[in-house]
Amino acid sequence: MIFDSHADFFKIGSGYALGALGFGFCVYAASTVGTQPILQVLLCIFGGLLGWVMGILITPLNEGEKKQFSEYAKAVTAVVSGFLVAKVDAVAQSALSAMAASNGELLLTRALLFVSCFLVGALFTFMGRRYVRGPEEQLRTKRHKALEELREMVEKLNAIN
Repeated sequence: MIFDSHADFFKIGSGYALGALGFGFCVYAASTVGTQPILQVLLCIFGGLLGWVMGILITPLNEGEKKQFSEYAKAVTAVVSGFLVAKVDAVAQSALSAMAASNGELLLTRALLFVSCFLVGALFTFMGRRYVRGPEEQLRTKRHKALEELREMVEKLNAIN
């Protein structure tokens, strides 16, 4: 882990602790609200996992990942936009009829649970990739490896002479 100071460690650790508390509360709330608690818990898990994936996609660690993620994004965007354009009427109609037929408060609760868990998952991943295991750590590891190889070459040259 890379931290400039103990304050950075405390800030990031506190953020993770608060995020875990928030995610835990969402799962608890999901398991106690509504007639289908397992659906709400699965919604929380799905939101967290989707946030995790999005966090990875928005924080490529190197140029290779950046290029690869860009290609994935183009493919997913094409599929999703094609599906949404073809089904926008059916999806809107279904959502409106579901809101009219069911409890609007439950739908709002489910939406908030999903979005909250999504954001926690994305933030956890973003912070971990950007600030805890970011490019600086990779550069430090490469530098250390290069110095070790150089030291070994110097030792071999000295052994020859």
